[in-house]
Amino acid sequence: MIYTIPGRIKDDIFHKLGNSTNGFVFLIIFRRKWLITNQYLSEEEAIELFPSSEMCFGKCLIPGDATDDKIDYKVNQLLSVMTDCVEKKMTFKGISCSLESIYRSYPEAISLMFTFPRDLIKATKRLIKKSIDVMFSNDMDRIIRMSQHYDQEWISVCQSTADRNHIYGFIDIDYDIVSKYYLIVIRNKLFEFAKQTGLTIMYAVTTVSGGLHIIVELNDHTRKILFAKSDNLVCKLLMDLFEGIQEDMIEIGTTSNKITHLPFNSNIDVLISDSRIVF
Repeated sequence: MIYTIPGRIKDDIFHKLGNSTNGFVFLIIFRRKWLITNQYLSEEEAIELFPSSEMCFGKCLIPGDATDDKIDYKVNQLLSVMTDCVEKKMTFKGISCSLESIYRSYPEAISLMFTFPRDLIKATKRLIKKSIDVMFSNDMDRIIRMSQHYDQEWISVCQSTADRNHIYGFIDIDYDIVSKYYLIVIRNKLFEFAKQTGLTIMYAVTTVSGGLHIIVELNDHTRKILFAKSDNLVCKLLMDLFEGIQEDMIEIGTTSNKITHLPFNSNIDVLISDSRIVF
């Protein structure tokens, strides 16, 4: 398996937003829901085979100032756990799973995802403090767990520490838009959405369930629009543009605690990847 992240995404996201004090967390996520929704397995079969609704096969952190080659190398190293060269098994809730077998059987149920920039300096300070607290706690179980999984502890702390200079609006639409509209139509509707709201779309991508992730720039004006408690223009306009969407299918937050997709399987298409688009 050799995977290359499209150059425009590296330029518009990783190189534009990344620097020596921040980084991006990449994750491989397997979702049981996709198997059930697409009728690969019944709900009973899926639950029996896969104990968790969402399983993380691995994660890594890539510094924000990494070169293209370094980014692709680290991501492919992460993805290697699903190849027959590694033959890795992981245990989820007591059930042992072969990652290579799952990927071979259900490749479209697996997502390659990433966070927007995480603050490496803040994460390092938090990890040092946590390490001291654990090591001086005299709780041998906690000490052993941390000692055995310190690399994953570091990544987990990074994942939860967003870079405050690079936090953006995150719109998650959990509705199968892709089955109802051509991608070019969806893209044009997103441009219309941006024009009418005044939002600048940095990144828009389809999800494994046919929904959308939309990442937008934040300022005083757009915060009021995005997080309006009543008569939310964003929700109203999305429901007008995409027939069938209901308000409870739209979740609005920020990239501080969200992850989004890279084009890795046939379900994922990047619709917009240009942080310079302004309407």
